[in-house]
Amino acid sequence: MIPYRTLARFGTNAALQRCSPKTAITCDHIRTPSPASMETVSQLTSLLRGQQSRVPSQEDWAPTETPRDVSSFVSKESEHPVGFGAFGDVYKCKWKESIIAHKKTVAIKVMRSFLAENEDKERNIRRWNREIRLWQNLSHENIMPFLGIAKQFGPLPSPVSVWMANGTAKDYLNLHPNVNRVPFLLGIALGLQYLHGHQPQIIHGDLKPVNVLVTDWGVPCLTDFGMSRVLDDATLWKTTAGSSTGTYQYMGPELFSEEGHVSVESDIYAYAMTSYEIVTGIVPFQNLKAQAIIKAVSIDNSTPPRKGVRYINDNLWDLLESCWDSNPQKRPFIADIVASIENIDAE
Repeated sequence: MIPYRTLARFGTNAALQRCSPKTAITCDHIRTPSPASMETVSQLTSLLRGQQSRVPSQEDWAPTETPRDVSSFVSKESEHPVGFGAFGDVYKCKWKESIIAHKKTVAIKVMRSFLAENEDKERNIRRWNREIRLWQNLSHENIMPFLGIAKQFGPLPSPVSVWMANGTAKDYLNLHPNVNRVPFLLGIALGLQYLHGHQPQIIHGDLKPVNVLVTDWGVPCLTDFGMSRVLDDATLWKTTAGSSTGTYQYMGPELFSEEGHVSVESDIYAYAMTSYEIVTGIVPFQNLKAQAIIKAVSIDNSTPPRKGVRYINDNLWDLLESCWDSNPQKRPFIADIVASIENIDAE
């Protein structure tokens, strides 16, 4: 008999990992969106995504699928990027569909030119194109909306998305220290549940606070799918400490072994570390250098301490401990995490 968790990894039990649709996540400390602001984003997203709200089939991931070209609508506000990533820079842009249309603010991610020219250019190009193909098929309120591609800004087409003025979850919470963190944990879990329950199943692969952006009304959205993987019965993506470009503070101990591979379980570990940082404001293992983190996590089985940490009640701490268990098979499913966070929010 195939273990239940193995079946779930390849999507067989995806239906069990889904939950009923949610509307906006709000709390007393997060302002509710005005009807006008919600309508603007909704119209922009709906206009561009068209029929993308359906659940993609396996054929939708074919390399020949072409995302919508929105080059003629997009222009840079400045030549100076507002954000930086491992593979590309983020620019703030204006979106204008016609002479009479109102301008809207969007974000573009532009690949750095040298990455398409160096010795790893083929791998870099494959990764870049894979992110676009994957992202364009996603539609969920806790996933950053994909609007299309623009071709005039870099060596490869640049993905275009909604502009998130609140920045990352880390930025937002630093500016709003009194915001209730539990809705953030729930929103991130719901976004992850959508990915894990997808057909084919998707592993985010690089979940951390800076890869969570916040909408104008305070809803967290997962972004940056450059490390994401699509899993089916014929696919198992391998990564090792030497080849992974993930961030060590959020990587499970299994990823530092020669046989390690990104999985739903490694996403759960990253979720726990991300949640710990969001609630406490403390970066896991923040005082350790890279090699010391690898040793602490993979050999010493170290985890963040609770001593001196505020804002975490017993139920939440128990949940985090189960999520960062050193044995991947003992970590809970994302559906169980969602249920636990909903219960904590109701307390």
